[in-house]
This record gives sequence, C-alpha cells and structure tokens, in this order.
Amino acid sequence: HTLPLDKVRIIPHGNYDGVYAAIPRKEARSALLLDEEQTVALLPGQIRAYKTPSALLDAFLDVAGRNDRLILAGHRASDVGNLTIPDDPRIITKFGFLPNEDIALVYAAADFVVLPYAESLTSGSAILAHSLGRGVLGSDTAGLRDAVLVPSTGTLFDHRKPRALADALRTALAEGPEPWAIRGKAGARASRARDWTVLGAAWRSLYNELGCLPRSARVHTS
Repeated sequence: HTLPLDKVRIIPHGNYDGVYAAIPRKEARSALLLDEEQTVALLPGQIRAYKTPSALLDAFLDVAGRNDRLILAGHRASDVGNLTIPDDPRIITKFGFLPNEDIALVYAAADFVVLPYAESLTSGSAILAHSLGRGVLGSDTAGLRDAVLVPSTGTLFDHRKPRALADALRTALAEGPEPWAIRGKAGARASRARDWTVLGAAWRSLYNELGCLPRSARVHTS
C-alpha cells in the first residue's frame, strides 16, 4: 500500500550503550570453553522462523571448517518448535530467556553476528551487535540495510538467491577474526550516532504532535 508521506515518521532504532557489560573476548571464550583461534558466529535474540535458523544450520554445516563455531542463543519460539539441532560439536545452543550477563557473554565470544532474516523492518540484534563492537553478516532486508554500513560494519547477501547464505557464510568464516574485529570497531563508532538523547526528543515531538490531533484523526488499534 502507498502511504501518504505526511503521515510517515521515521525514527532510527537507538543504541544499547551502557546496557550490557563490556566483556573481553578472551574472558568470554574461556567461560564458553571456546578457543582463541576459532571463528565464532552468533545467531542471537528470539529464535524465530523469520530468522531462518534451519537454513542457517544447513549452510553452516555445508561450509564450516573444523575450527568454526555457531552459537544459537535466545528464547526458542513456538514457530520453530520442530527445529532439529544437529549432533555436531561445532554447534552450540543456549536456548531460553538469557539474563543480561549471558547476552553480553555470547556477543563478546562471537566474532560476528549472523542474521539471515527472511524479512525485517528493524533489527535490535544488529544494533546491539554494533553497540557491543561486533560486525553483522545479514540478509539484504530493509531493517538490515538501515543498520549495517556495507562494507565497513558488515556484509549483506541477497537471501532470495540459492546458496547466497552458504556462500556469504563461507566467505565470512574464511576471513577469520581480524577483519570482523575491524568491522566491529566501525560498528561501535556508528552506533554512537543512535544516541537516545537525540532520538528521545524525536519521539517526544511525535507524541506531542499526535496528542494535539483531534480524536477523529488519531489511529486506533484493537
């Protein structure tokens, strides 16, 4: 549907600076029994069908080397109740609602965050990744195009093409930790622009504007 531009407001997703502890990578790796030389990818947040976890697992097993690891960390939603986790030591799962310290731990242990969304209008996981100094490998959706600055803070692939996820993941894992550390630092710098002191003013302005509208012009949901 075409929306009238005078009714559209676009406000960026704010960063997570100061919300989660900054844990050294070495300390996080030790806590999760991961080696320093391993390349670790992370699928964080709620494990939902739109994040295509099954496709990610298949792609990882197809292209990963013996020193690569994939962490799935977050609440496993009902729409992926039939998700089968392969019996492979390279795949690590931490299902459930994670406290802040565990969220910080898995991000710190990862070299990059992988978000193979089928669709996305916004991504808190991508903003959190940048806030915590991690680059993002994701699908080329609207939400990730907004969050990821290609190539400086991550890479995006065309999820509509066959084997695009596997090919992108192979390249990302083959690069190893150092290029992703550089992207993570760039992501941390970029995330500072998503300052809540600025965004809060934008939200306040929007709410004030909506509050001044006559009742008949307001949008109701039920």
